Amino acid sequence: MCSENIAHVRFMTFINTSFIEAENLENVFNVLLKVEVALLALSWIEFLYTFYLLIFIRAMHFNLTFLFINYGGQYFGSMLSRCIIVYVQLYPDKNLEYIIPLANYVRTVCLFIAMYILPIFMVERCLASFFVKNYEKSRKIWVSLMILSIFHPLVFASAIAYIQC
Repeated sequence: MCSENIAHVRFMTFINTSFIEAENLENVFNVLLKVEVALLALSWIEFLYTFYLLIFIRAMHFNLTFLFINYGGQYFGSMLSRCIIVYVQLYPDKNLEYIIPLANYVRTVCLFIAMYILPIFMVERCLASFFVKNYEKSRKIWVSLMILSIFHPLVFASAIAYIQC
């Protein structure tokens, strides 16, 4: 049965800090969080460069590039959510505690996008084979929009069902 209480929901990115406090490992945990911040900063640089390449260097068909940009957007949302969670863990503030469930929802949805992304590339390539006469010469943006209009409701429904049920 689905839970209405936020305390009973499942998130993919949960760390039990009460155990860390009970074992007096707060300093080790804070050092690990700071290392994670450094790795996230490096990841941001890598992401921005990759996103730049996807936008300005046309190495693939437009629809395939559009789907890869969608995948990059999921990575951006996931990283941003993780940065928010790490900030709240490093600098606890009672006024910011409402942000953690929201960031976890966004991160879980983004992780479901990452888990479900491979079949949409296959569907796009199958449609490219079906329209083989003129697909590579024309954009046919409706193909990627149709795929994403089916994909995103499925992802959001799956992520919310995972969290709540």
